Amino acid sequence: MTNLGLKTTKLLSNTDPDSQLAVIAQHQVSSPDSNIAGVHIFSFGGFIGSAKWMHRVSRYPD
Repeated sequence: MTNLGLKTTKLLSNTDPDSQLAVIAQHQVSSPDSNIAGVHIFSFGGFIGSAKWMHRVSRYPD
């Protein structure tokens, strides 16, 4: 970790993958024959936080 210096602070921050999943979803819609079968979610933000995030992003617009 000492070799990474300030980059180690990124390990302490928590970001959600909204933008990455949006790109994957757009690709899947435009290329339905692609070989994307799903995504794997790592719950590094904790189970409760991850579940809340998944609930928020899985909601379809009314």
